[in-house]
Amino acid sequence: FTHPPFLDGQTALHIASGKGDENIVKSLVEQDADVNAADKVESVLFLFLMFYSPTFLGGQAPLHIASAQGHEDVVNLL
Repeated sequence: FTHPPFLDGQTALHIASGKGDENIVKSLVEQDADVNAADKVESVLFLFLMFYSPTFLGGQAPLHIASAQGHEDVVNLL
């Protein structure tokens, strides 16, 4: 559960980091989730998000996502 990515390359850790959920991030990190996993730049979702979301750059690790969303406590966990 901690490693397999979704079609866009995001893992559960990417999603929890973006939502600022400290408890889930901490749990995933303790279970050896890959904190350096980058999402996929070439996905269709990436193109959509790049156009409509100024904070989405693609190829981001969970740390980048948490930082872009202003989740300082999650950034410190990662």
